[in-house]
Amino acid sequence: MRYDEGTDHRSIQTAVIGSATSDLPIVLPPDYHDLERFRRTHQRETFWCGVLLGGCGKPLSDRRYRDRVCHFAHHRDPQGIPNTCQRRDTSVSSADHLYIRHGLTNWLKSRNHQAQASYPDLGSGPGGAVDLRLAGGRQVLRVQLDRQELREWEQAHAALSAKADHVEWLFGPDSALAHTQVARQGYALRVECETVGTRREVRIGTQGPDHAIDWTDLSQCRMTSAGIVTPPLARSRERERERERVEVRAPRSPVSFPLDAENVAFTDARVVECDLPGVDRYVVSASLQPAASTVVRALLALPVAIPRPRPSGMYALAGPAAVSPLAHPGTCAADWLVVAEGIRELTDETGDKWQDLTALRPTESPAVPGTRPAPAKRLLTEAQVVEGVRETLARAAGTGTRVRWRTISKKWKRTGQPFTPEAQVRLLVAVDAPREPGKPVLTTIVQGIDDGPVHLFGDVLTGLGWSPGMSRTMVEAIHKRELARAYAAHRPN
Repeated sequence: MRYDEGTDHRSIQTAVIGSATSDLPIVLPPDYHDLERFRRTHQRETFWCGVLLGGCGKPLSDRRYRDRVCHFAHHRDPQGIPNTCQRRDTSVSSADHLYIRHGLTNWLKSRNHQAQASYPDLGSGPGGAVDLRLAGGRQVLRVQLDRQELREWEQAHAALSAKADHVEWLFGPDSALAHTQVARQGYALRVECETVGTRREVRIGTQGPDHAIDWTDLSQCRMTSAGIVTPPLARSRERERERERVEVRAPRSPVSFPLDAENVAFTDARVVECDLPGVDRYVVSASLQPAASTVVRALLALPVAIPRPRPSGMYALAGPAAVSPLAHPGTCAADWLVVAEGIRELTDETGDKWQDLTALRPTESPAVPGTRPAPAKRLLTEAQVVEGVRETLARAAGTGTRVRWRTISKKWKRTGQPFTPEAQVRLLVAVDAPREPGKPVLTTIVQGIDDGPVHLFGDVLTGLGWSPGMSRTMVEAIHKRELARAYAAHRPN
């Protein structure tokens, strides 16, 4: 269809093909000669001011010019009634949300993912966002094209997350929220379209902390259960994994050869039968902690002449001692073998060195003839401990102070359960769960080494919904920001 006159003089550059409700977009070439080829290619098709473009739903035709840009225009009304279409954006980019929908859907299909698309109205009509739902709706890609206030974005994220296991955000060229996303997870994904002939091709960008955007073709990206992985993101994660591998291979003091026996304590020692070639001693599995370090489950080989340690007792190594990795990690649920020549039982001399170990220590009633055992303290449920820790952290935040790790350990001891690394993460995640928009991470109040985050803060963030595998730099940046927010939220009025 070609009309050379009419009352619509706007330069409409985009339309949809086939019907008013179609989401198949088309861009009109602006050049006179290109338009002639365009007409031959699309001679059997009809063009519409589509409702998904914010248009009136009426048919369009092309206008061909030598002295100005070619464009679409509405048909002249037979009665001479002026055109009243309220479409706000008629530029080349006005159909980008449709191109992005088709580009992402076709890309996902090529990788054996079926996606259901929708165009949520964020208040300014269609075009502000695109949603793609995968895996039966449990994984969501939200393309954010309109500008949005931080509070509104956080509310949208909470609503999407309530019905999905993972929400991946892609931000358009005009979105300032990408900078917020970088601050939260170390990177943000961007999306844009560029004109290629009569099409707009989708590109994906990776924005880092320096705010530079590394653009790449969509075909070079991978889709995983944790979201889209771009080539720059894959390279960054591989560098981080390599650093972690190097750190793991490097010796860590004091778990090295030899051990500083006087600074290594253990409890919950239980005799085990393990096949350890060359070890002619009895072996116990124990919770062991070098001073000022973390608790590990290790095998301890002791001379046969030494009395078996009680599970409820707390001991320090004595005499020469050495540690080595087990040939087969996981043997008897341990990765390390400690060989020691002696042990000594500890009483009340633990101080601050082994507070984590004290919390792991099993309870045991004394059996002294002629005396009554002291009444045992009532055990608490995990939920009660979580609430108690939350209240303690809130009070500290209100006074601008921090809480030492041993305070947390003592509270957990009231459950009567071992304070394993898994339990530690579970406790701190429960303190801050559920993650909500605007809600600070209260566990930042727990004091780590050099006033930084507690040693397992990265795992806590993952448990609260942050991306797994974040670098130390990212974790420390989030901790610094959330600590300030926690103080501000609990500051007395």
